[in-house]
Amino acid sequence: MSTLLAVIWCFAALVKALDYQGFQEVVTTHAVLPGSALSFLWVVPLGEGALALGILNAVGTASRVRILRRVLIGAVLTLMLFAAYIALVPGAIIEAVGCGCFGVGGTRLISGIPLSARMTSLALAGLMIAAHAFAYEWSVKSQSA
Repeated sequence: MSTLLAVIWCFAALVKALDYQGFQEVVTTHAVLPGSALSFLWVVPLGEGALALGILNAVGTASRVRILRRVLIGAVLTLMLFAAYIALVPGAIIEAVGCGCFGVGGTRLISGIPLSARMTSLALAGLMIAAHAFAYEWSVKSQSA
């Protein structure tokens, strides 16, 4: 489970980093962040990459529970901020350009389900939080055994 989460975070970070201009255009089109905040948008793929590295760093180490606890906190905070952000994006805009989670139009490509982009994005955030909690709990139990 932990490795899968690391792959998801890594994929999200790489897609944004490789098409950074496209990611900026999606976020600019959302019209939620002020123009001055857009210059700090590089923090998003960097943070996602850091979460992926944190998870991979924890795999197979004696201190994995401590590391995964920190990753869990970081992931939950990141996903809560994402959910709040998505809630602020006007419906017509998010339907037109998507959320930018996995690059330009990525959520629609990943889900393949004809749900609204907002619902798909929020469901993805909820699943990621649950998966992080499960991975952390499994790590705690396996260390106790």
